Amino acid sequence: MADEAPLRVFETSQAAAGNRINPGRLGLYSDRVVYVSQPKVTKVKRQDAKYEQIAQVYTEDGMAFTTLFIETTGGDKIEVPGLKIASANEASELIRAEVEKKAQAVKASSAPDLASDIEKLAALHAEGVLTDEEFAAAKKKTLGL
Repeated sequence: MADEAPLRVFETSQAAAGNRINPGRLGLYSDRVVYVSQPKVTKVKRQDAKYEQIAQVYTEDGMAFTTLFIETTGGDKIEVPGLKIASANEASELIRAEVEKKAQAVKASSAPDLASDIEKLAALHAEGVLTDEEFAAAKKKTLGL
């Protein structure tokens, strides 16, 4: 990811509701989100989360700006303050879409090969290892019925 360019970047405002907010940048990459803020006194602060680790994304609207929150399954929270409302909404929709896409990919890759499983059951049935009733029950279970 070091050389990868972000698919989309959202800049945070330097001032929100009269308070100074450190300038920051939220980058959406193919496999993760990265938020980098530049506090005035300390080093650059970098937070990231892979889409597979994101449990929840939500926003809290302020008077002029919105804060985007990204919570991970491990309990970490990335807080991105100072976004324009439209930018926060767009970022949250894009993140949710990537989280869903990654979840579907994991689900598809871990789905059993039903035909192969039923063929194995049929072979066991043909060999007499499974009775008719056991074969019918195992087949129903394999098919999720």
